Amino acid sequence: MNKAVCLCLIHLSAFACLFGCSGGSQTIKNEVRLHTEGLLARGVAAERKGDPDAAAQLLNEAARLSASIEDRELRATALLNLARLKRLQNEIPAATSAIDAALHVADHTFDIHAECLQEKAMIELGAGNRNSALDYATKAVAAERGDQLGRRLNLVARIQLLSQDIARAADTIDKALSANRKNEDTEEEGNSLRMMGVIWRLNGNWGESEKMLLAALQLDKVTGRSTKVAMDLEELASTAEKSGDNEKRLVYLHRAYEVNNNGRRFVQAAGNLETMAGIYQRLGNSERARELLTTADRLRRTGPDQTISPASSPSTTSPSSKP
Repeated sequence: MNKAVCLCLIHLSAFACLFGCSGGSQTIKNEVRLHTEGLLARGVAAERKGDPDAAAQLLNEAARLSASIEDRELRATALLNLARLKRLQNEIPAATSAIDAALHVADHTFDIHAECLQEKAMIELGAGNRNSALDYATKAVAAERGDQLGRRLNLVARIQLLSQDIARAADTIDKALSANRKNEDTEEEGNSLRMMGVIWRLNGNWGESEKMLLAALQLDKVTGRSTKVAMDLEELASTAEKSGDNEKRLVYLHRAYEVNNNGRRFVQAAGNLETMAGIYQRLGNSERARELLTTADRLRRTGPDQTISPASSPSTTSPSSKP
């Protein structure tokens, strides 16, 4: 949901003060700690550059070195980052092992404790254990002592939504939205609004659903999160589908396709085109459906360093009227 897609790196002091026999003081560098922090920073950078193997090696070494000087907070930070890396690679057993070790090291007195609980919830969710995920997400909310309350409540609401607990999810999202606005967390406010849009759609209010989703879209454009812009457009297409507006649905799907294609998320872009093809097929436009399926097939075979010409805009709609 938010910031969970990026590895975290908390600031840890690298200096200590040693008092000598003469009563004076001398500031010295903890060389092992400095080296460990450097490994941690390099591990985070390696993941962001798309080199998960190098990232894992660096984070494991950071965890080992921090244990050699009994620096529990630095070790928990390395293990947390390693767990998040493995979750993003869908290596759930390895992620579970790392986050359990982090939680063992980082007790409730550490600032990082709430983040470890949040990551544990995400890993449990990835493993399909919704009840356990909700338990850890709720604990993360209780443990939060800073400005991440809205983000933690968003995760609780997301799990409640997945569990079809709509009434509780709506209540949680209201609290999350208030917290995110108070903390001026634009990205998480967008996440709250997107879930609100889904709730309104599930409750059959298409107008309010579209209103919330359009608000989320505007915020996600501000933060520049391409994946979330695409998500907003896809949710808007789903709301248009429920309201029976095929024309608007096609416009939103085409916009989602453009965002995904230019963001080099070719599988998602292909999915957008395949959904559009299904609509055209049902509308009796088999030729247009075949064109879109051909482009979708090409997209699924496109490598990460390639580009593909965009599909033309929906033939039965006017993209210039997009909200």
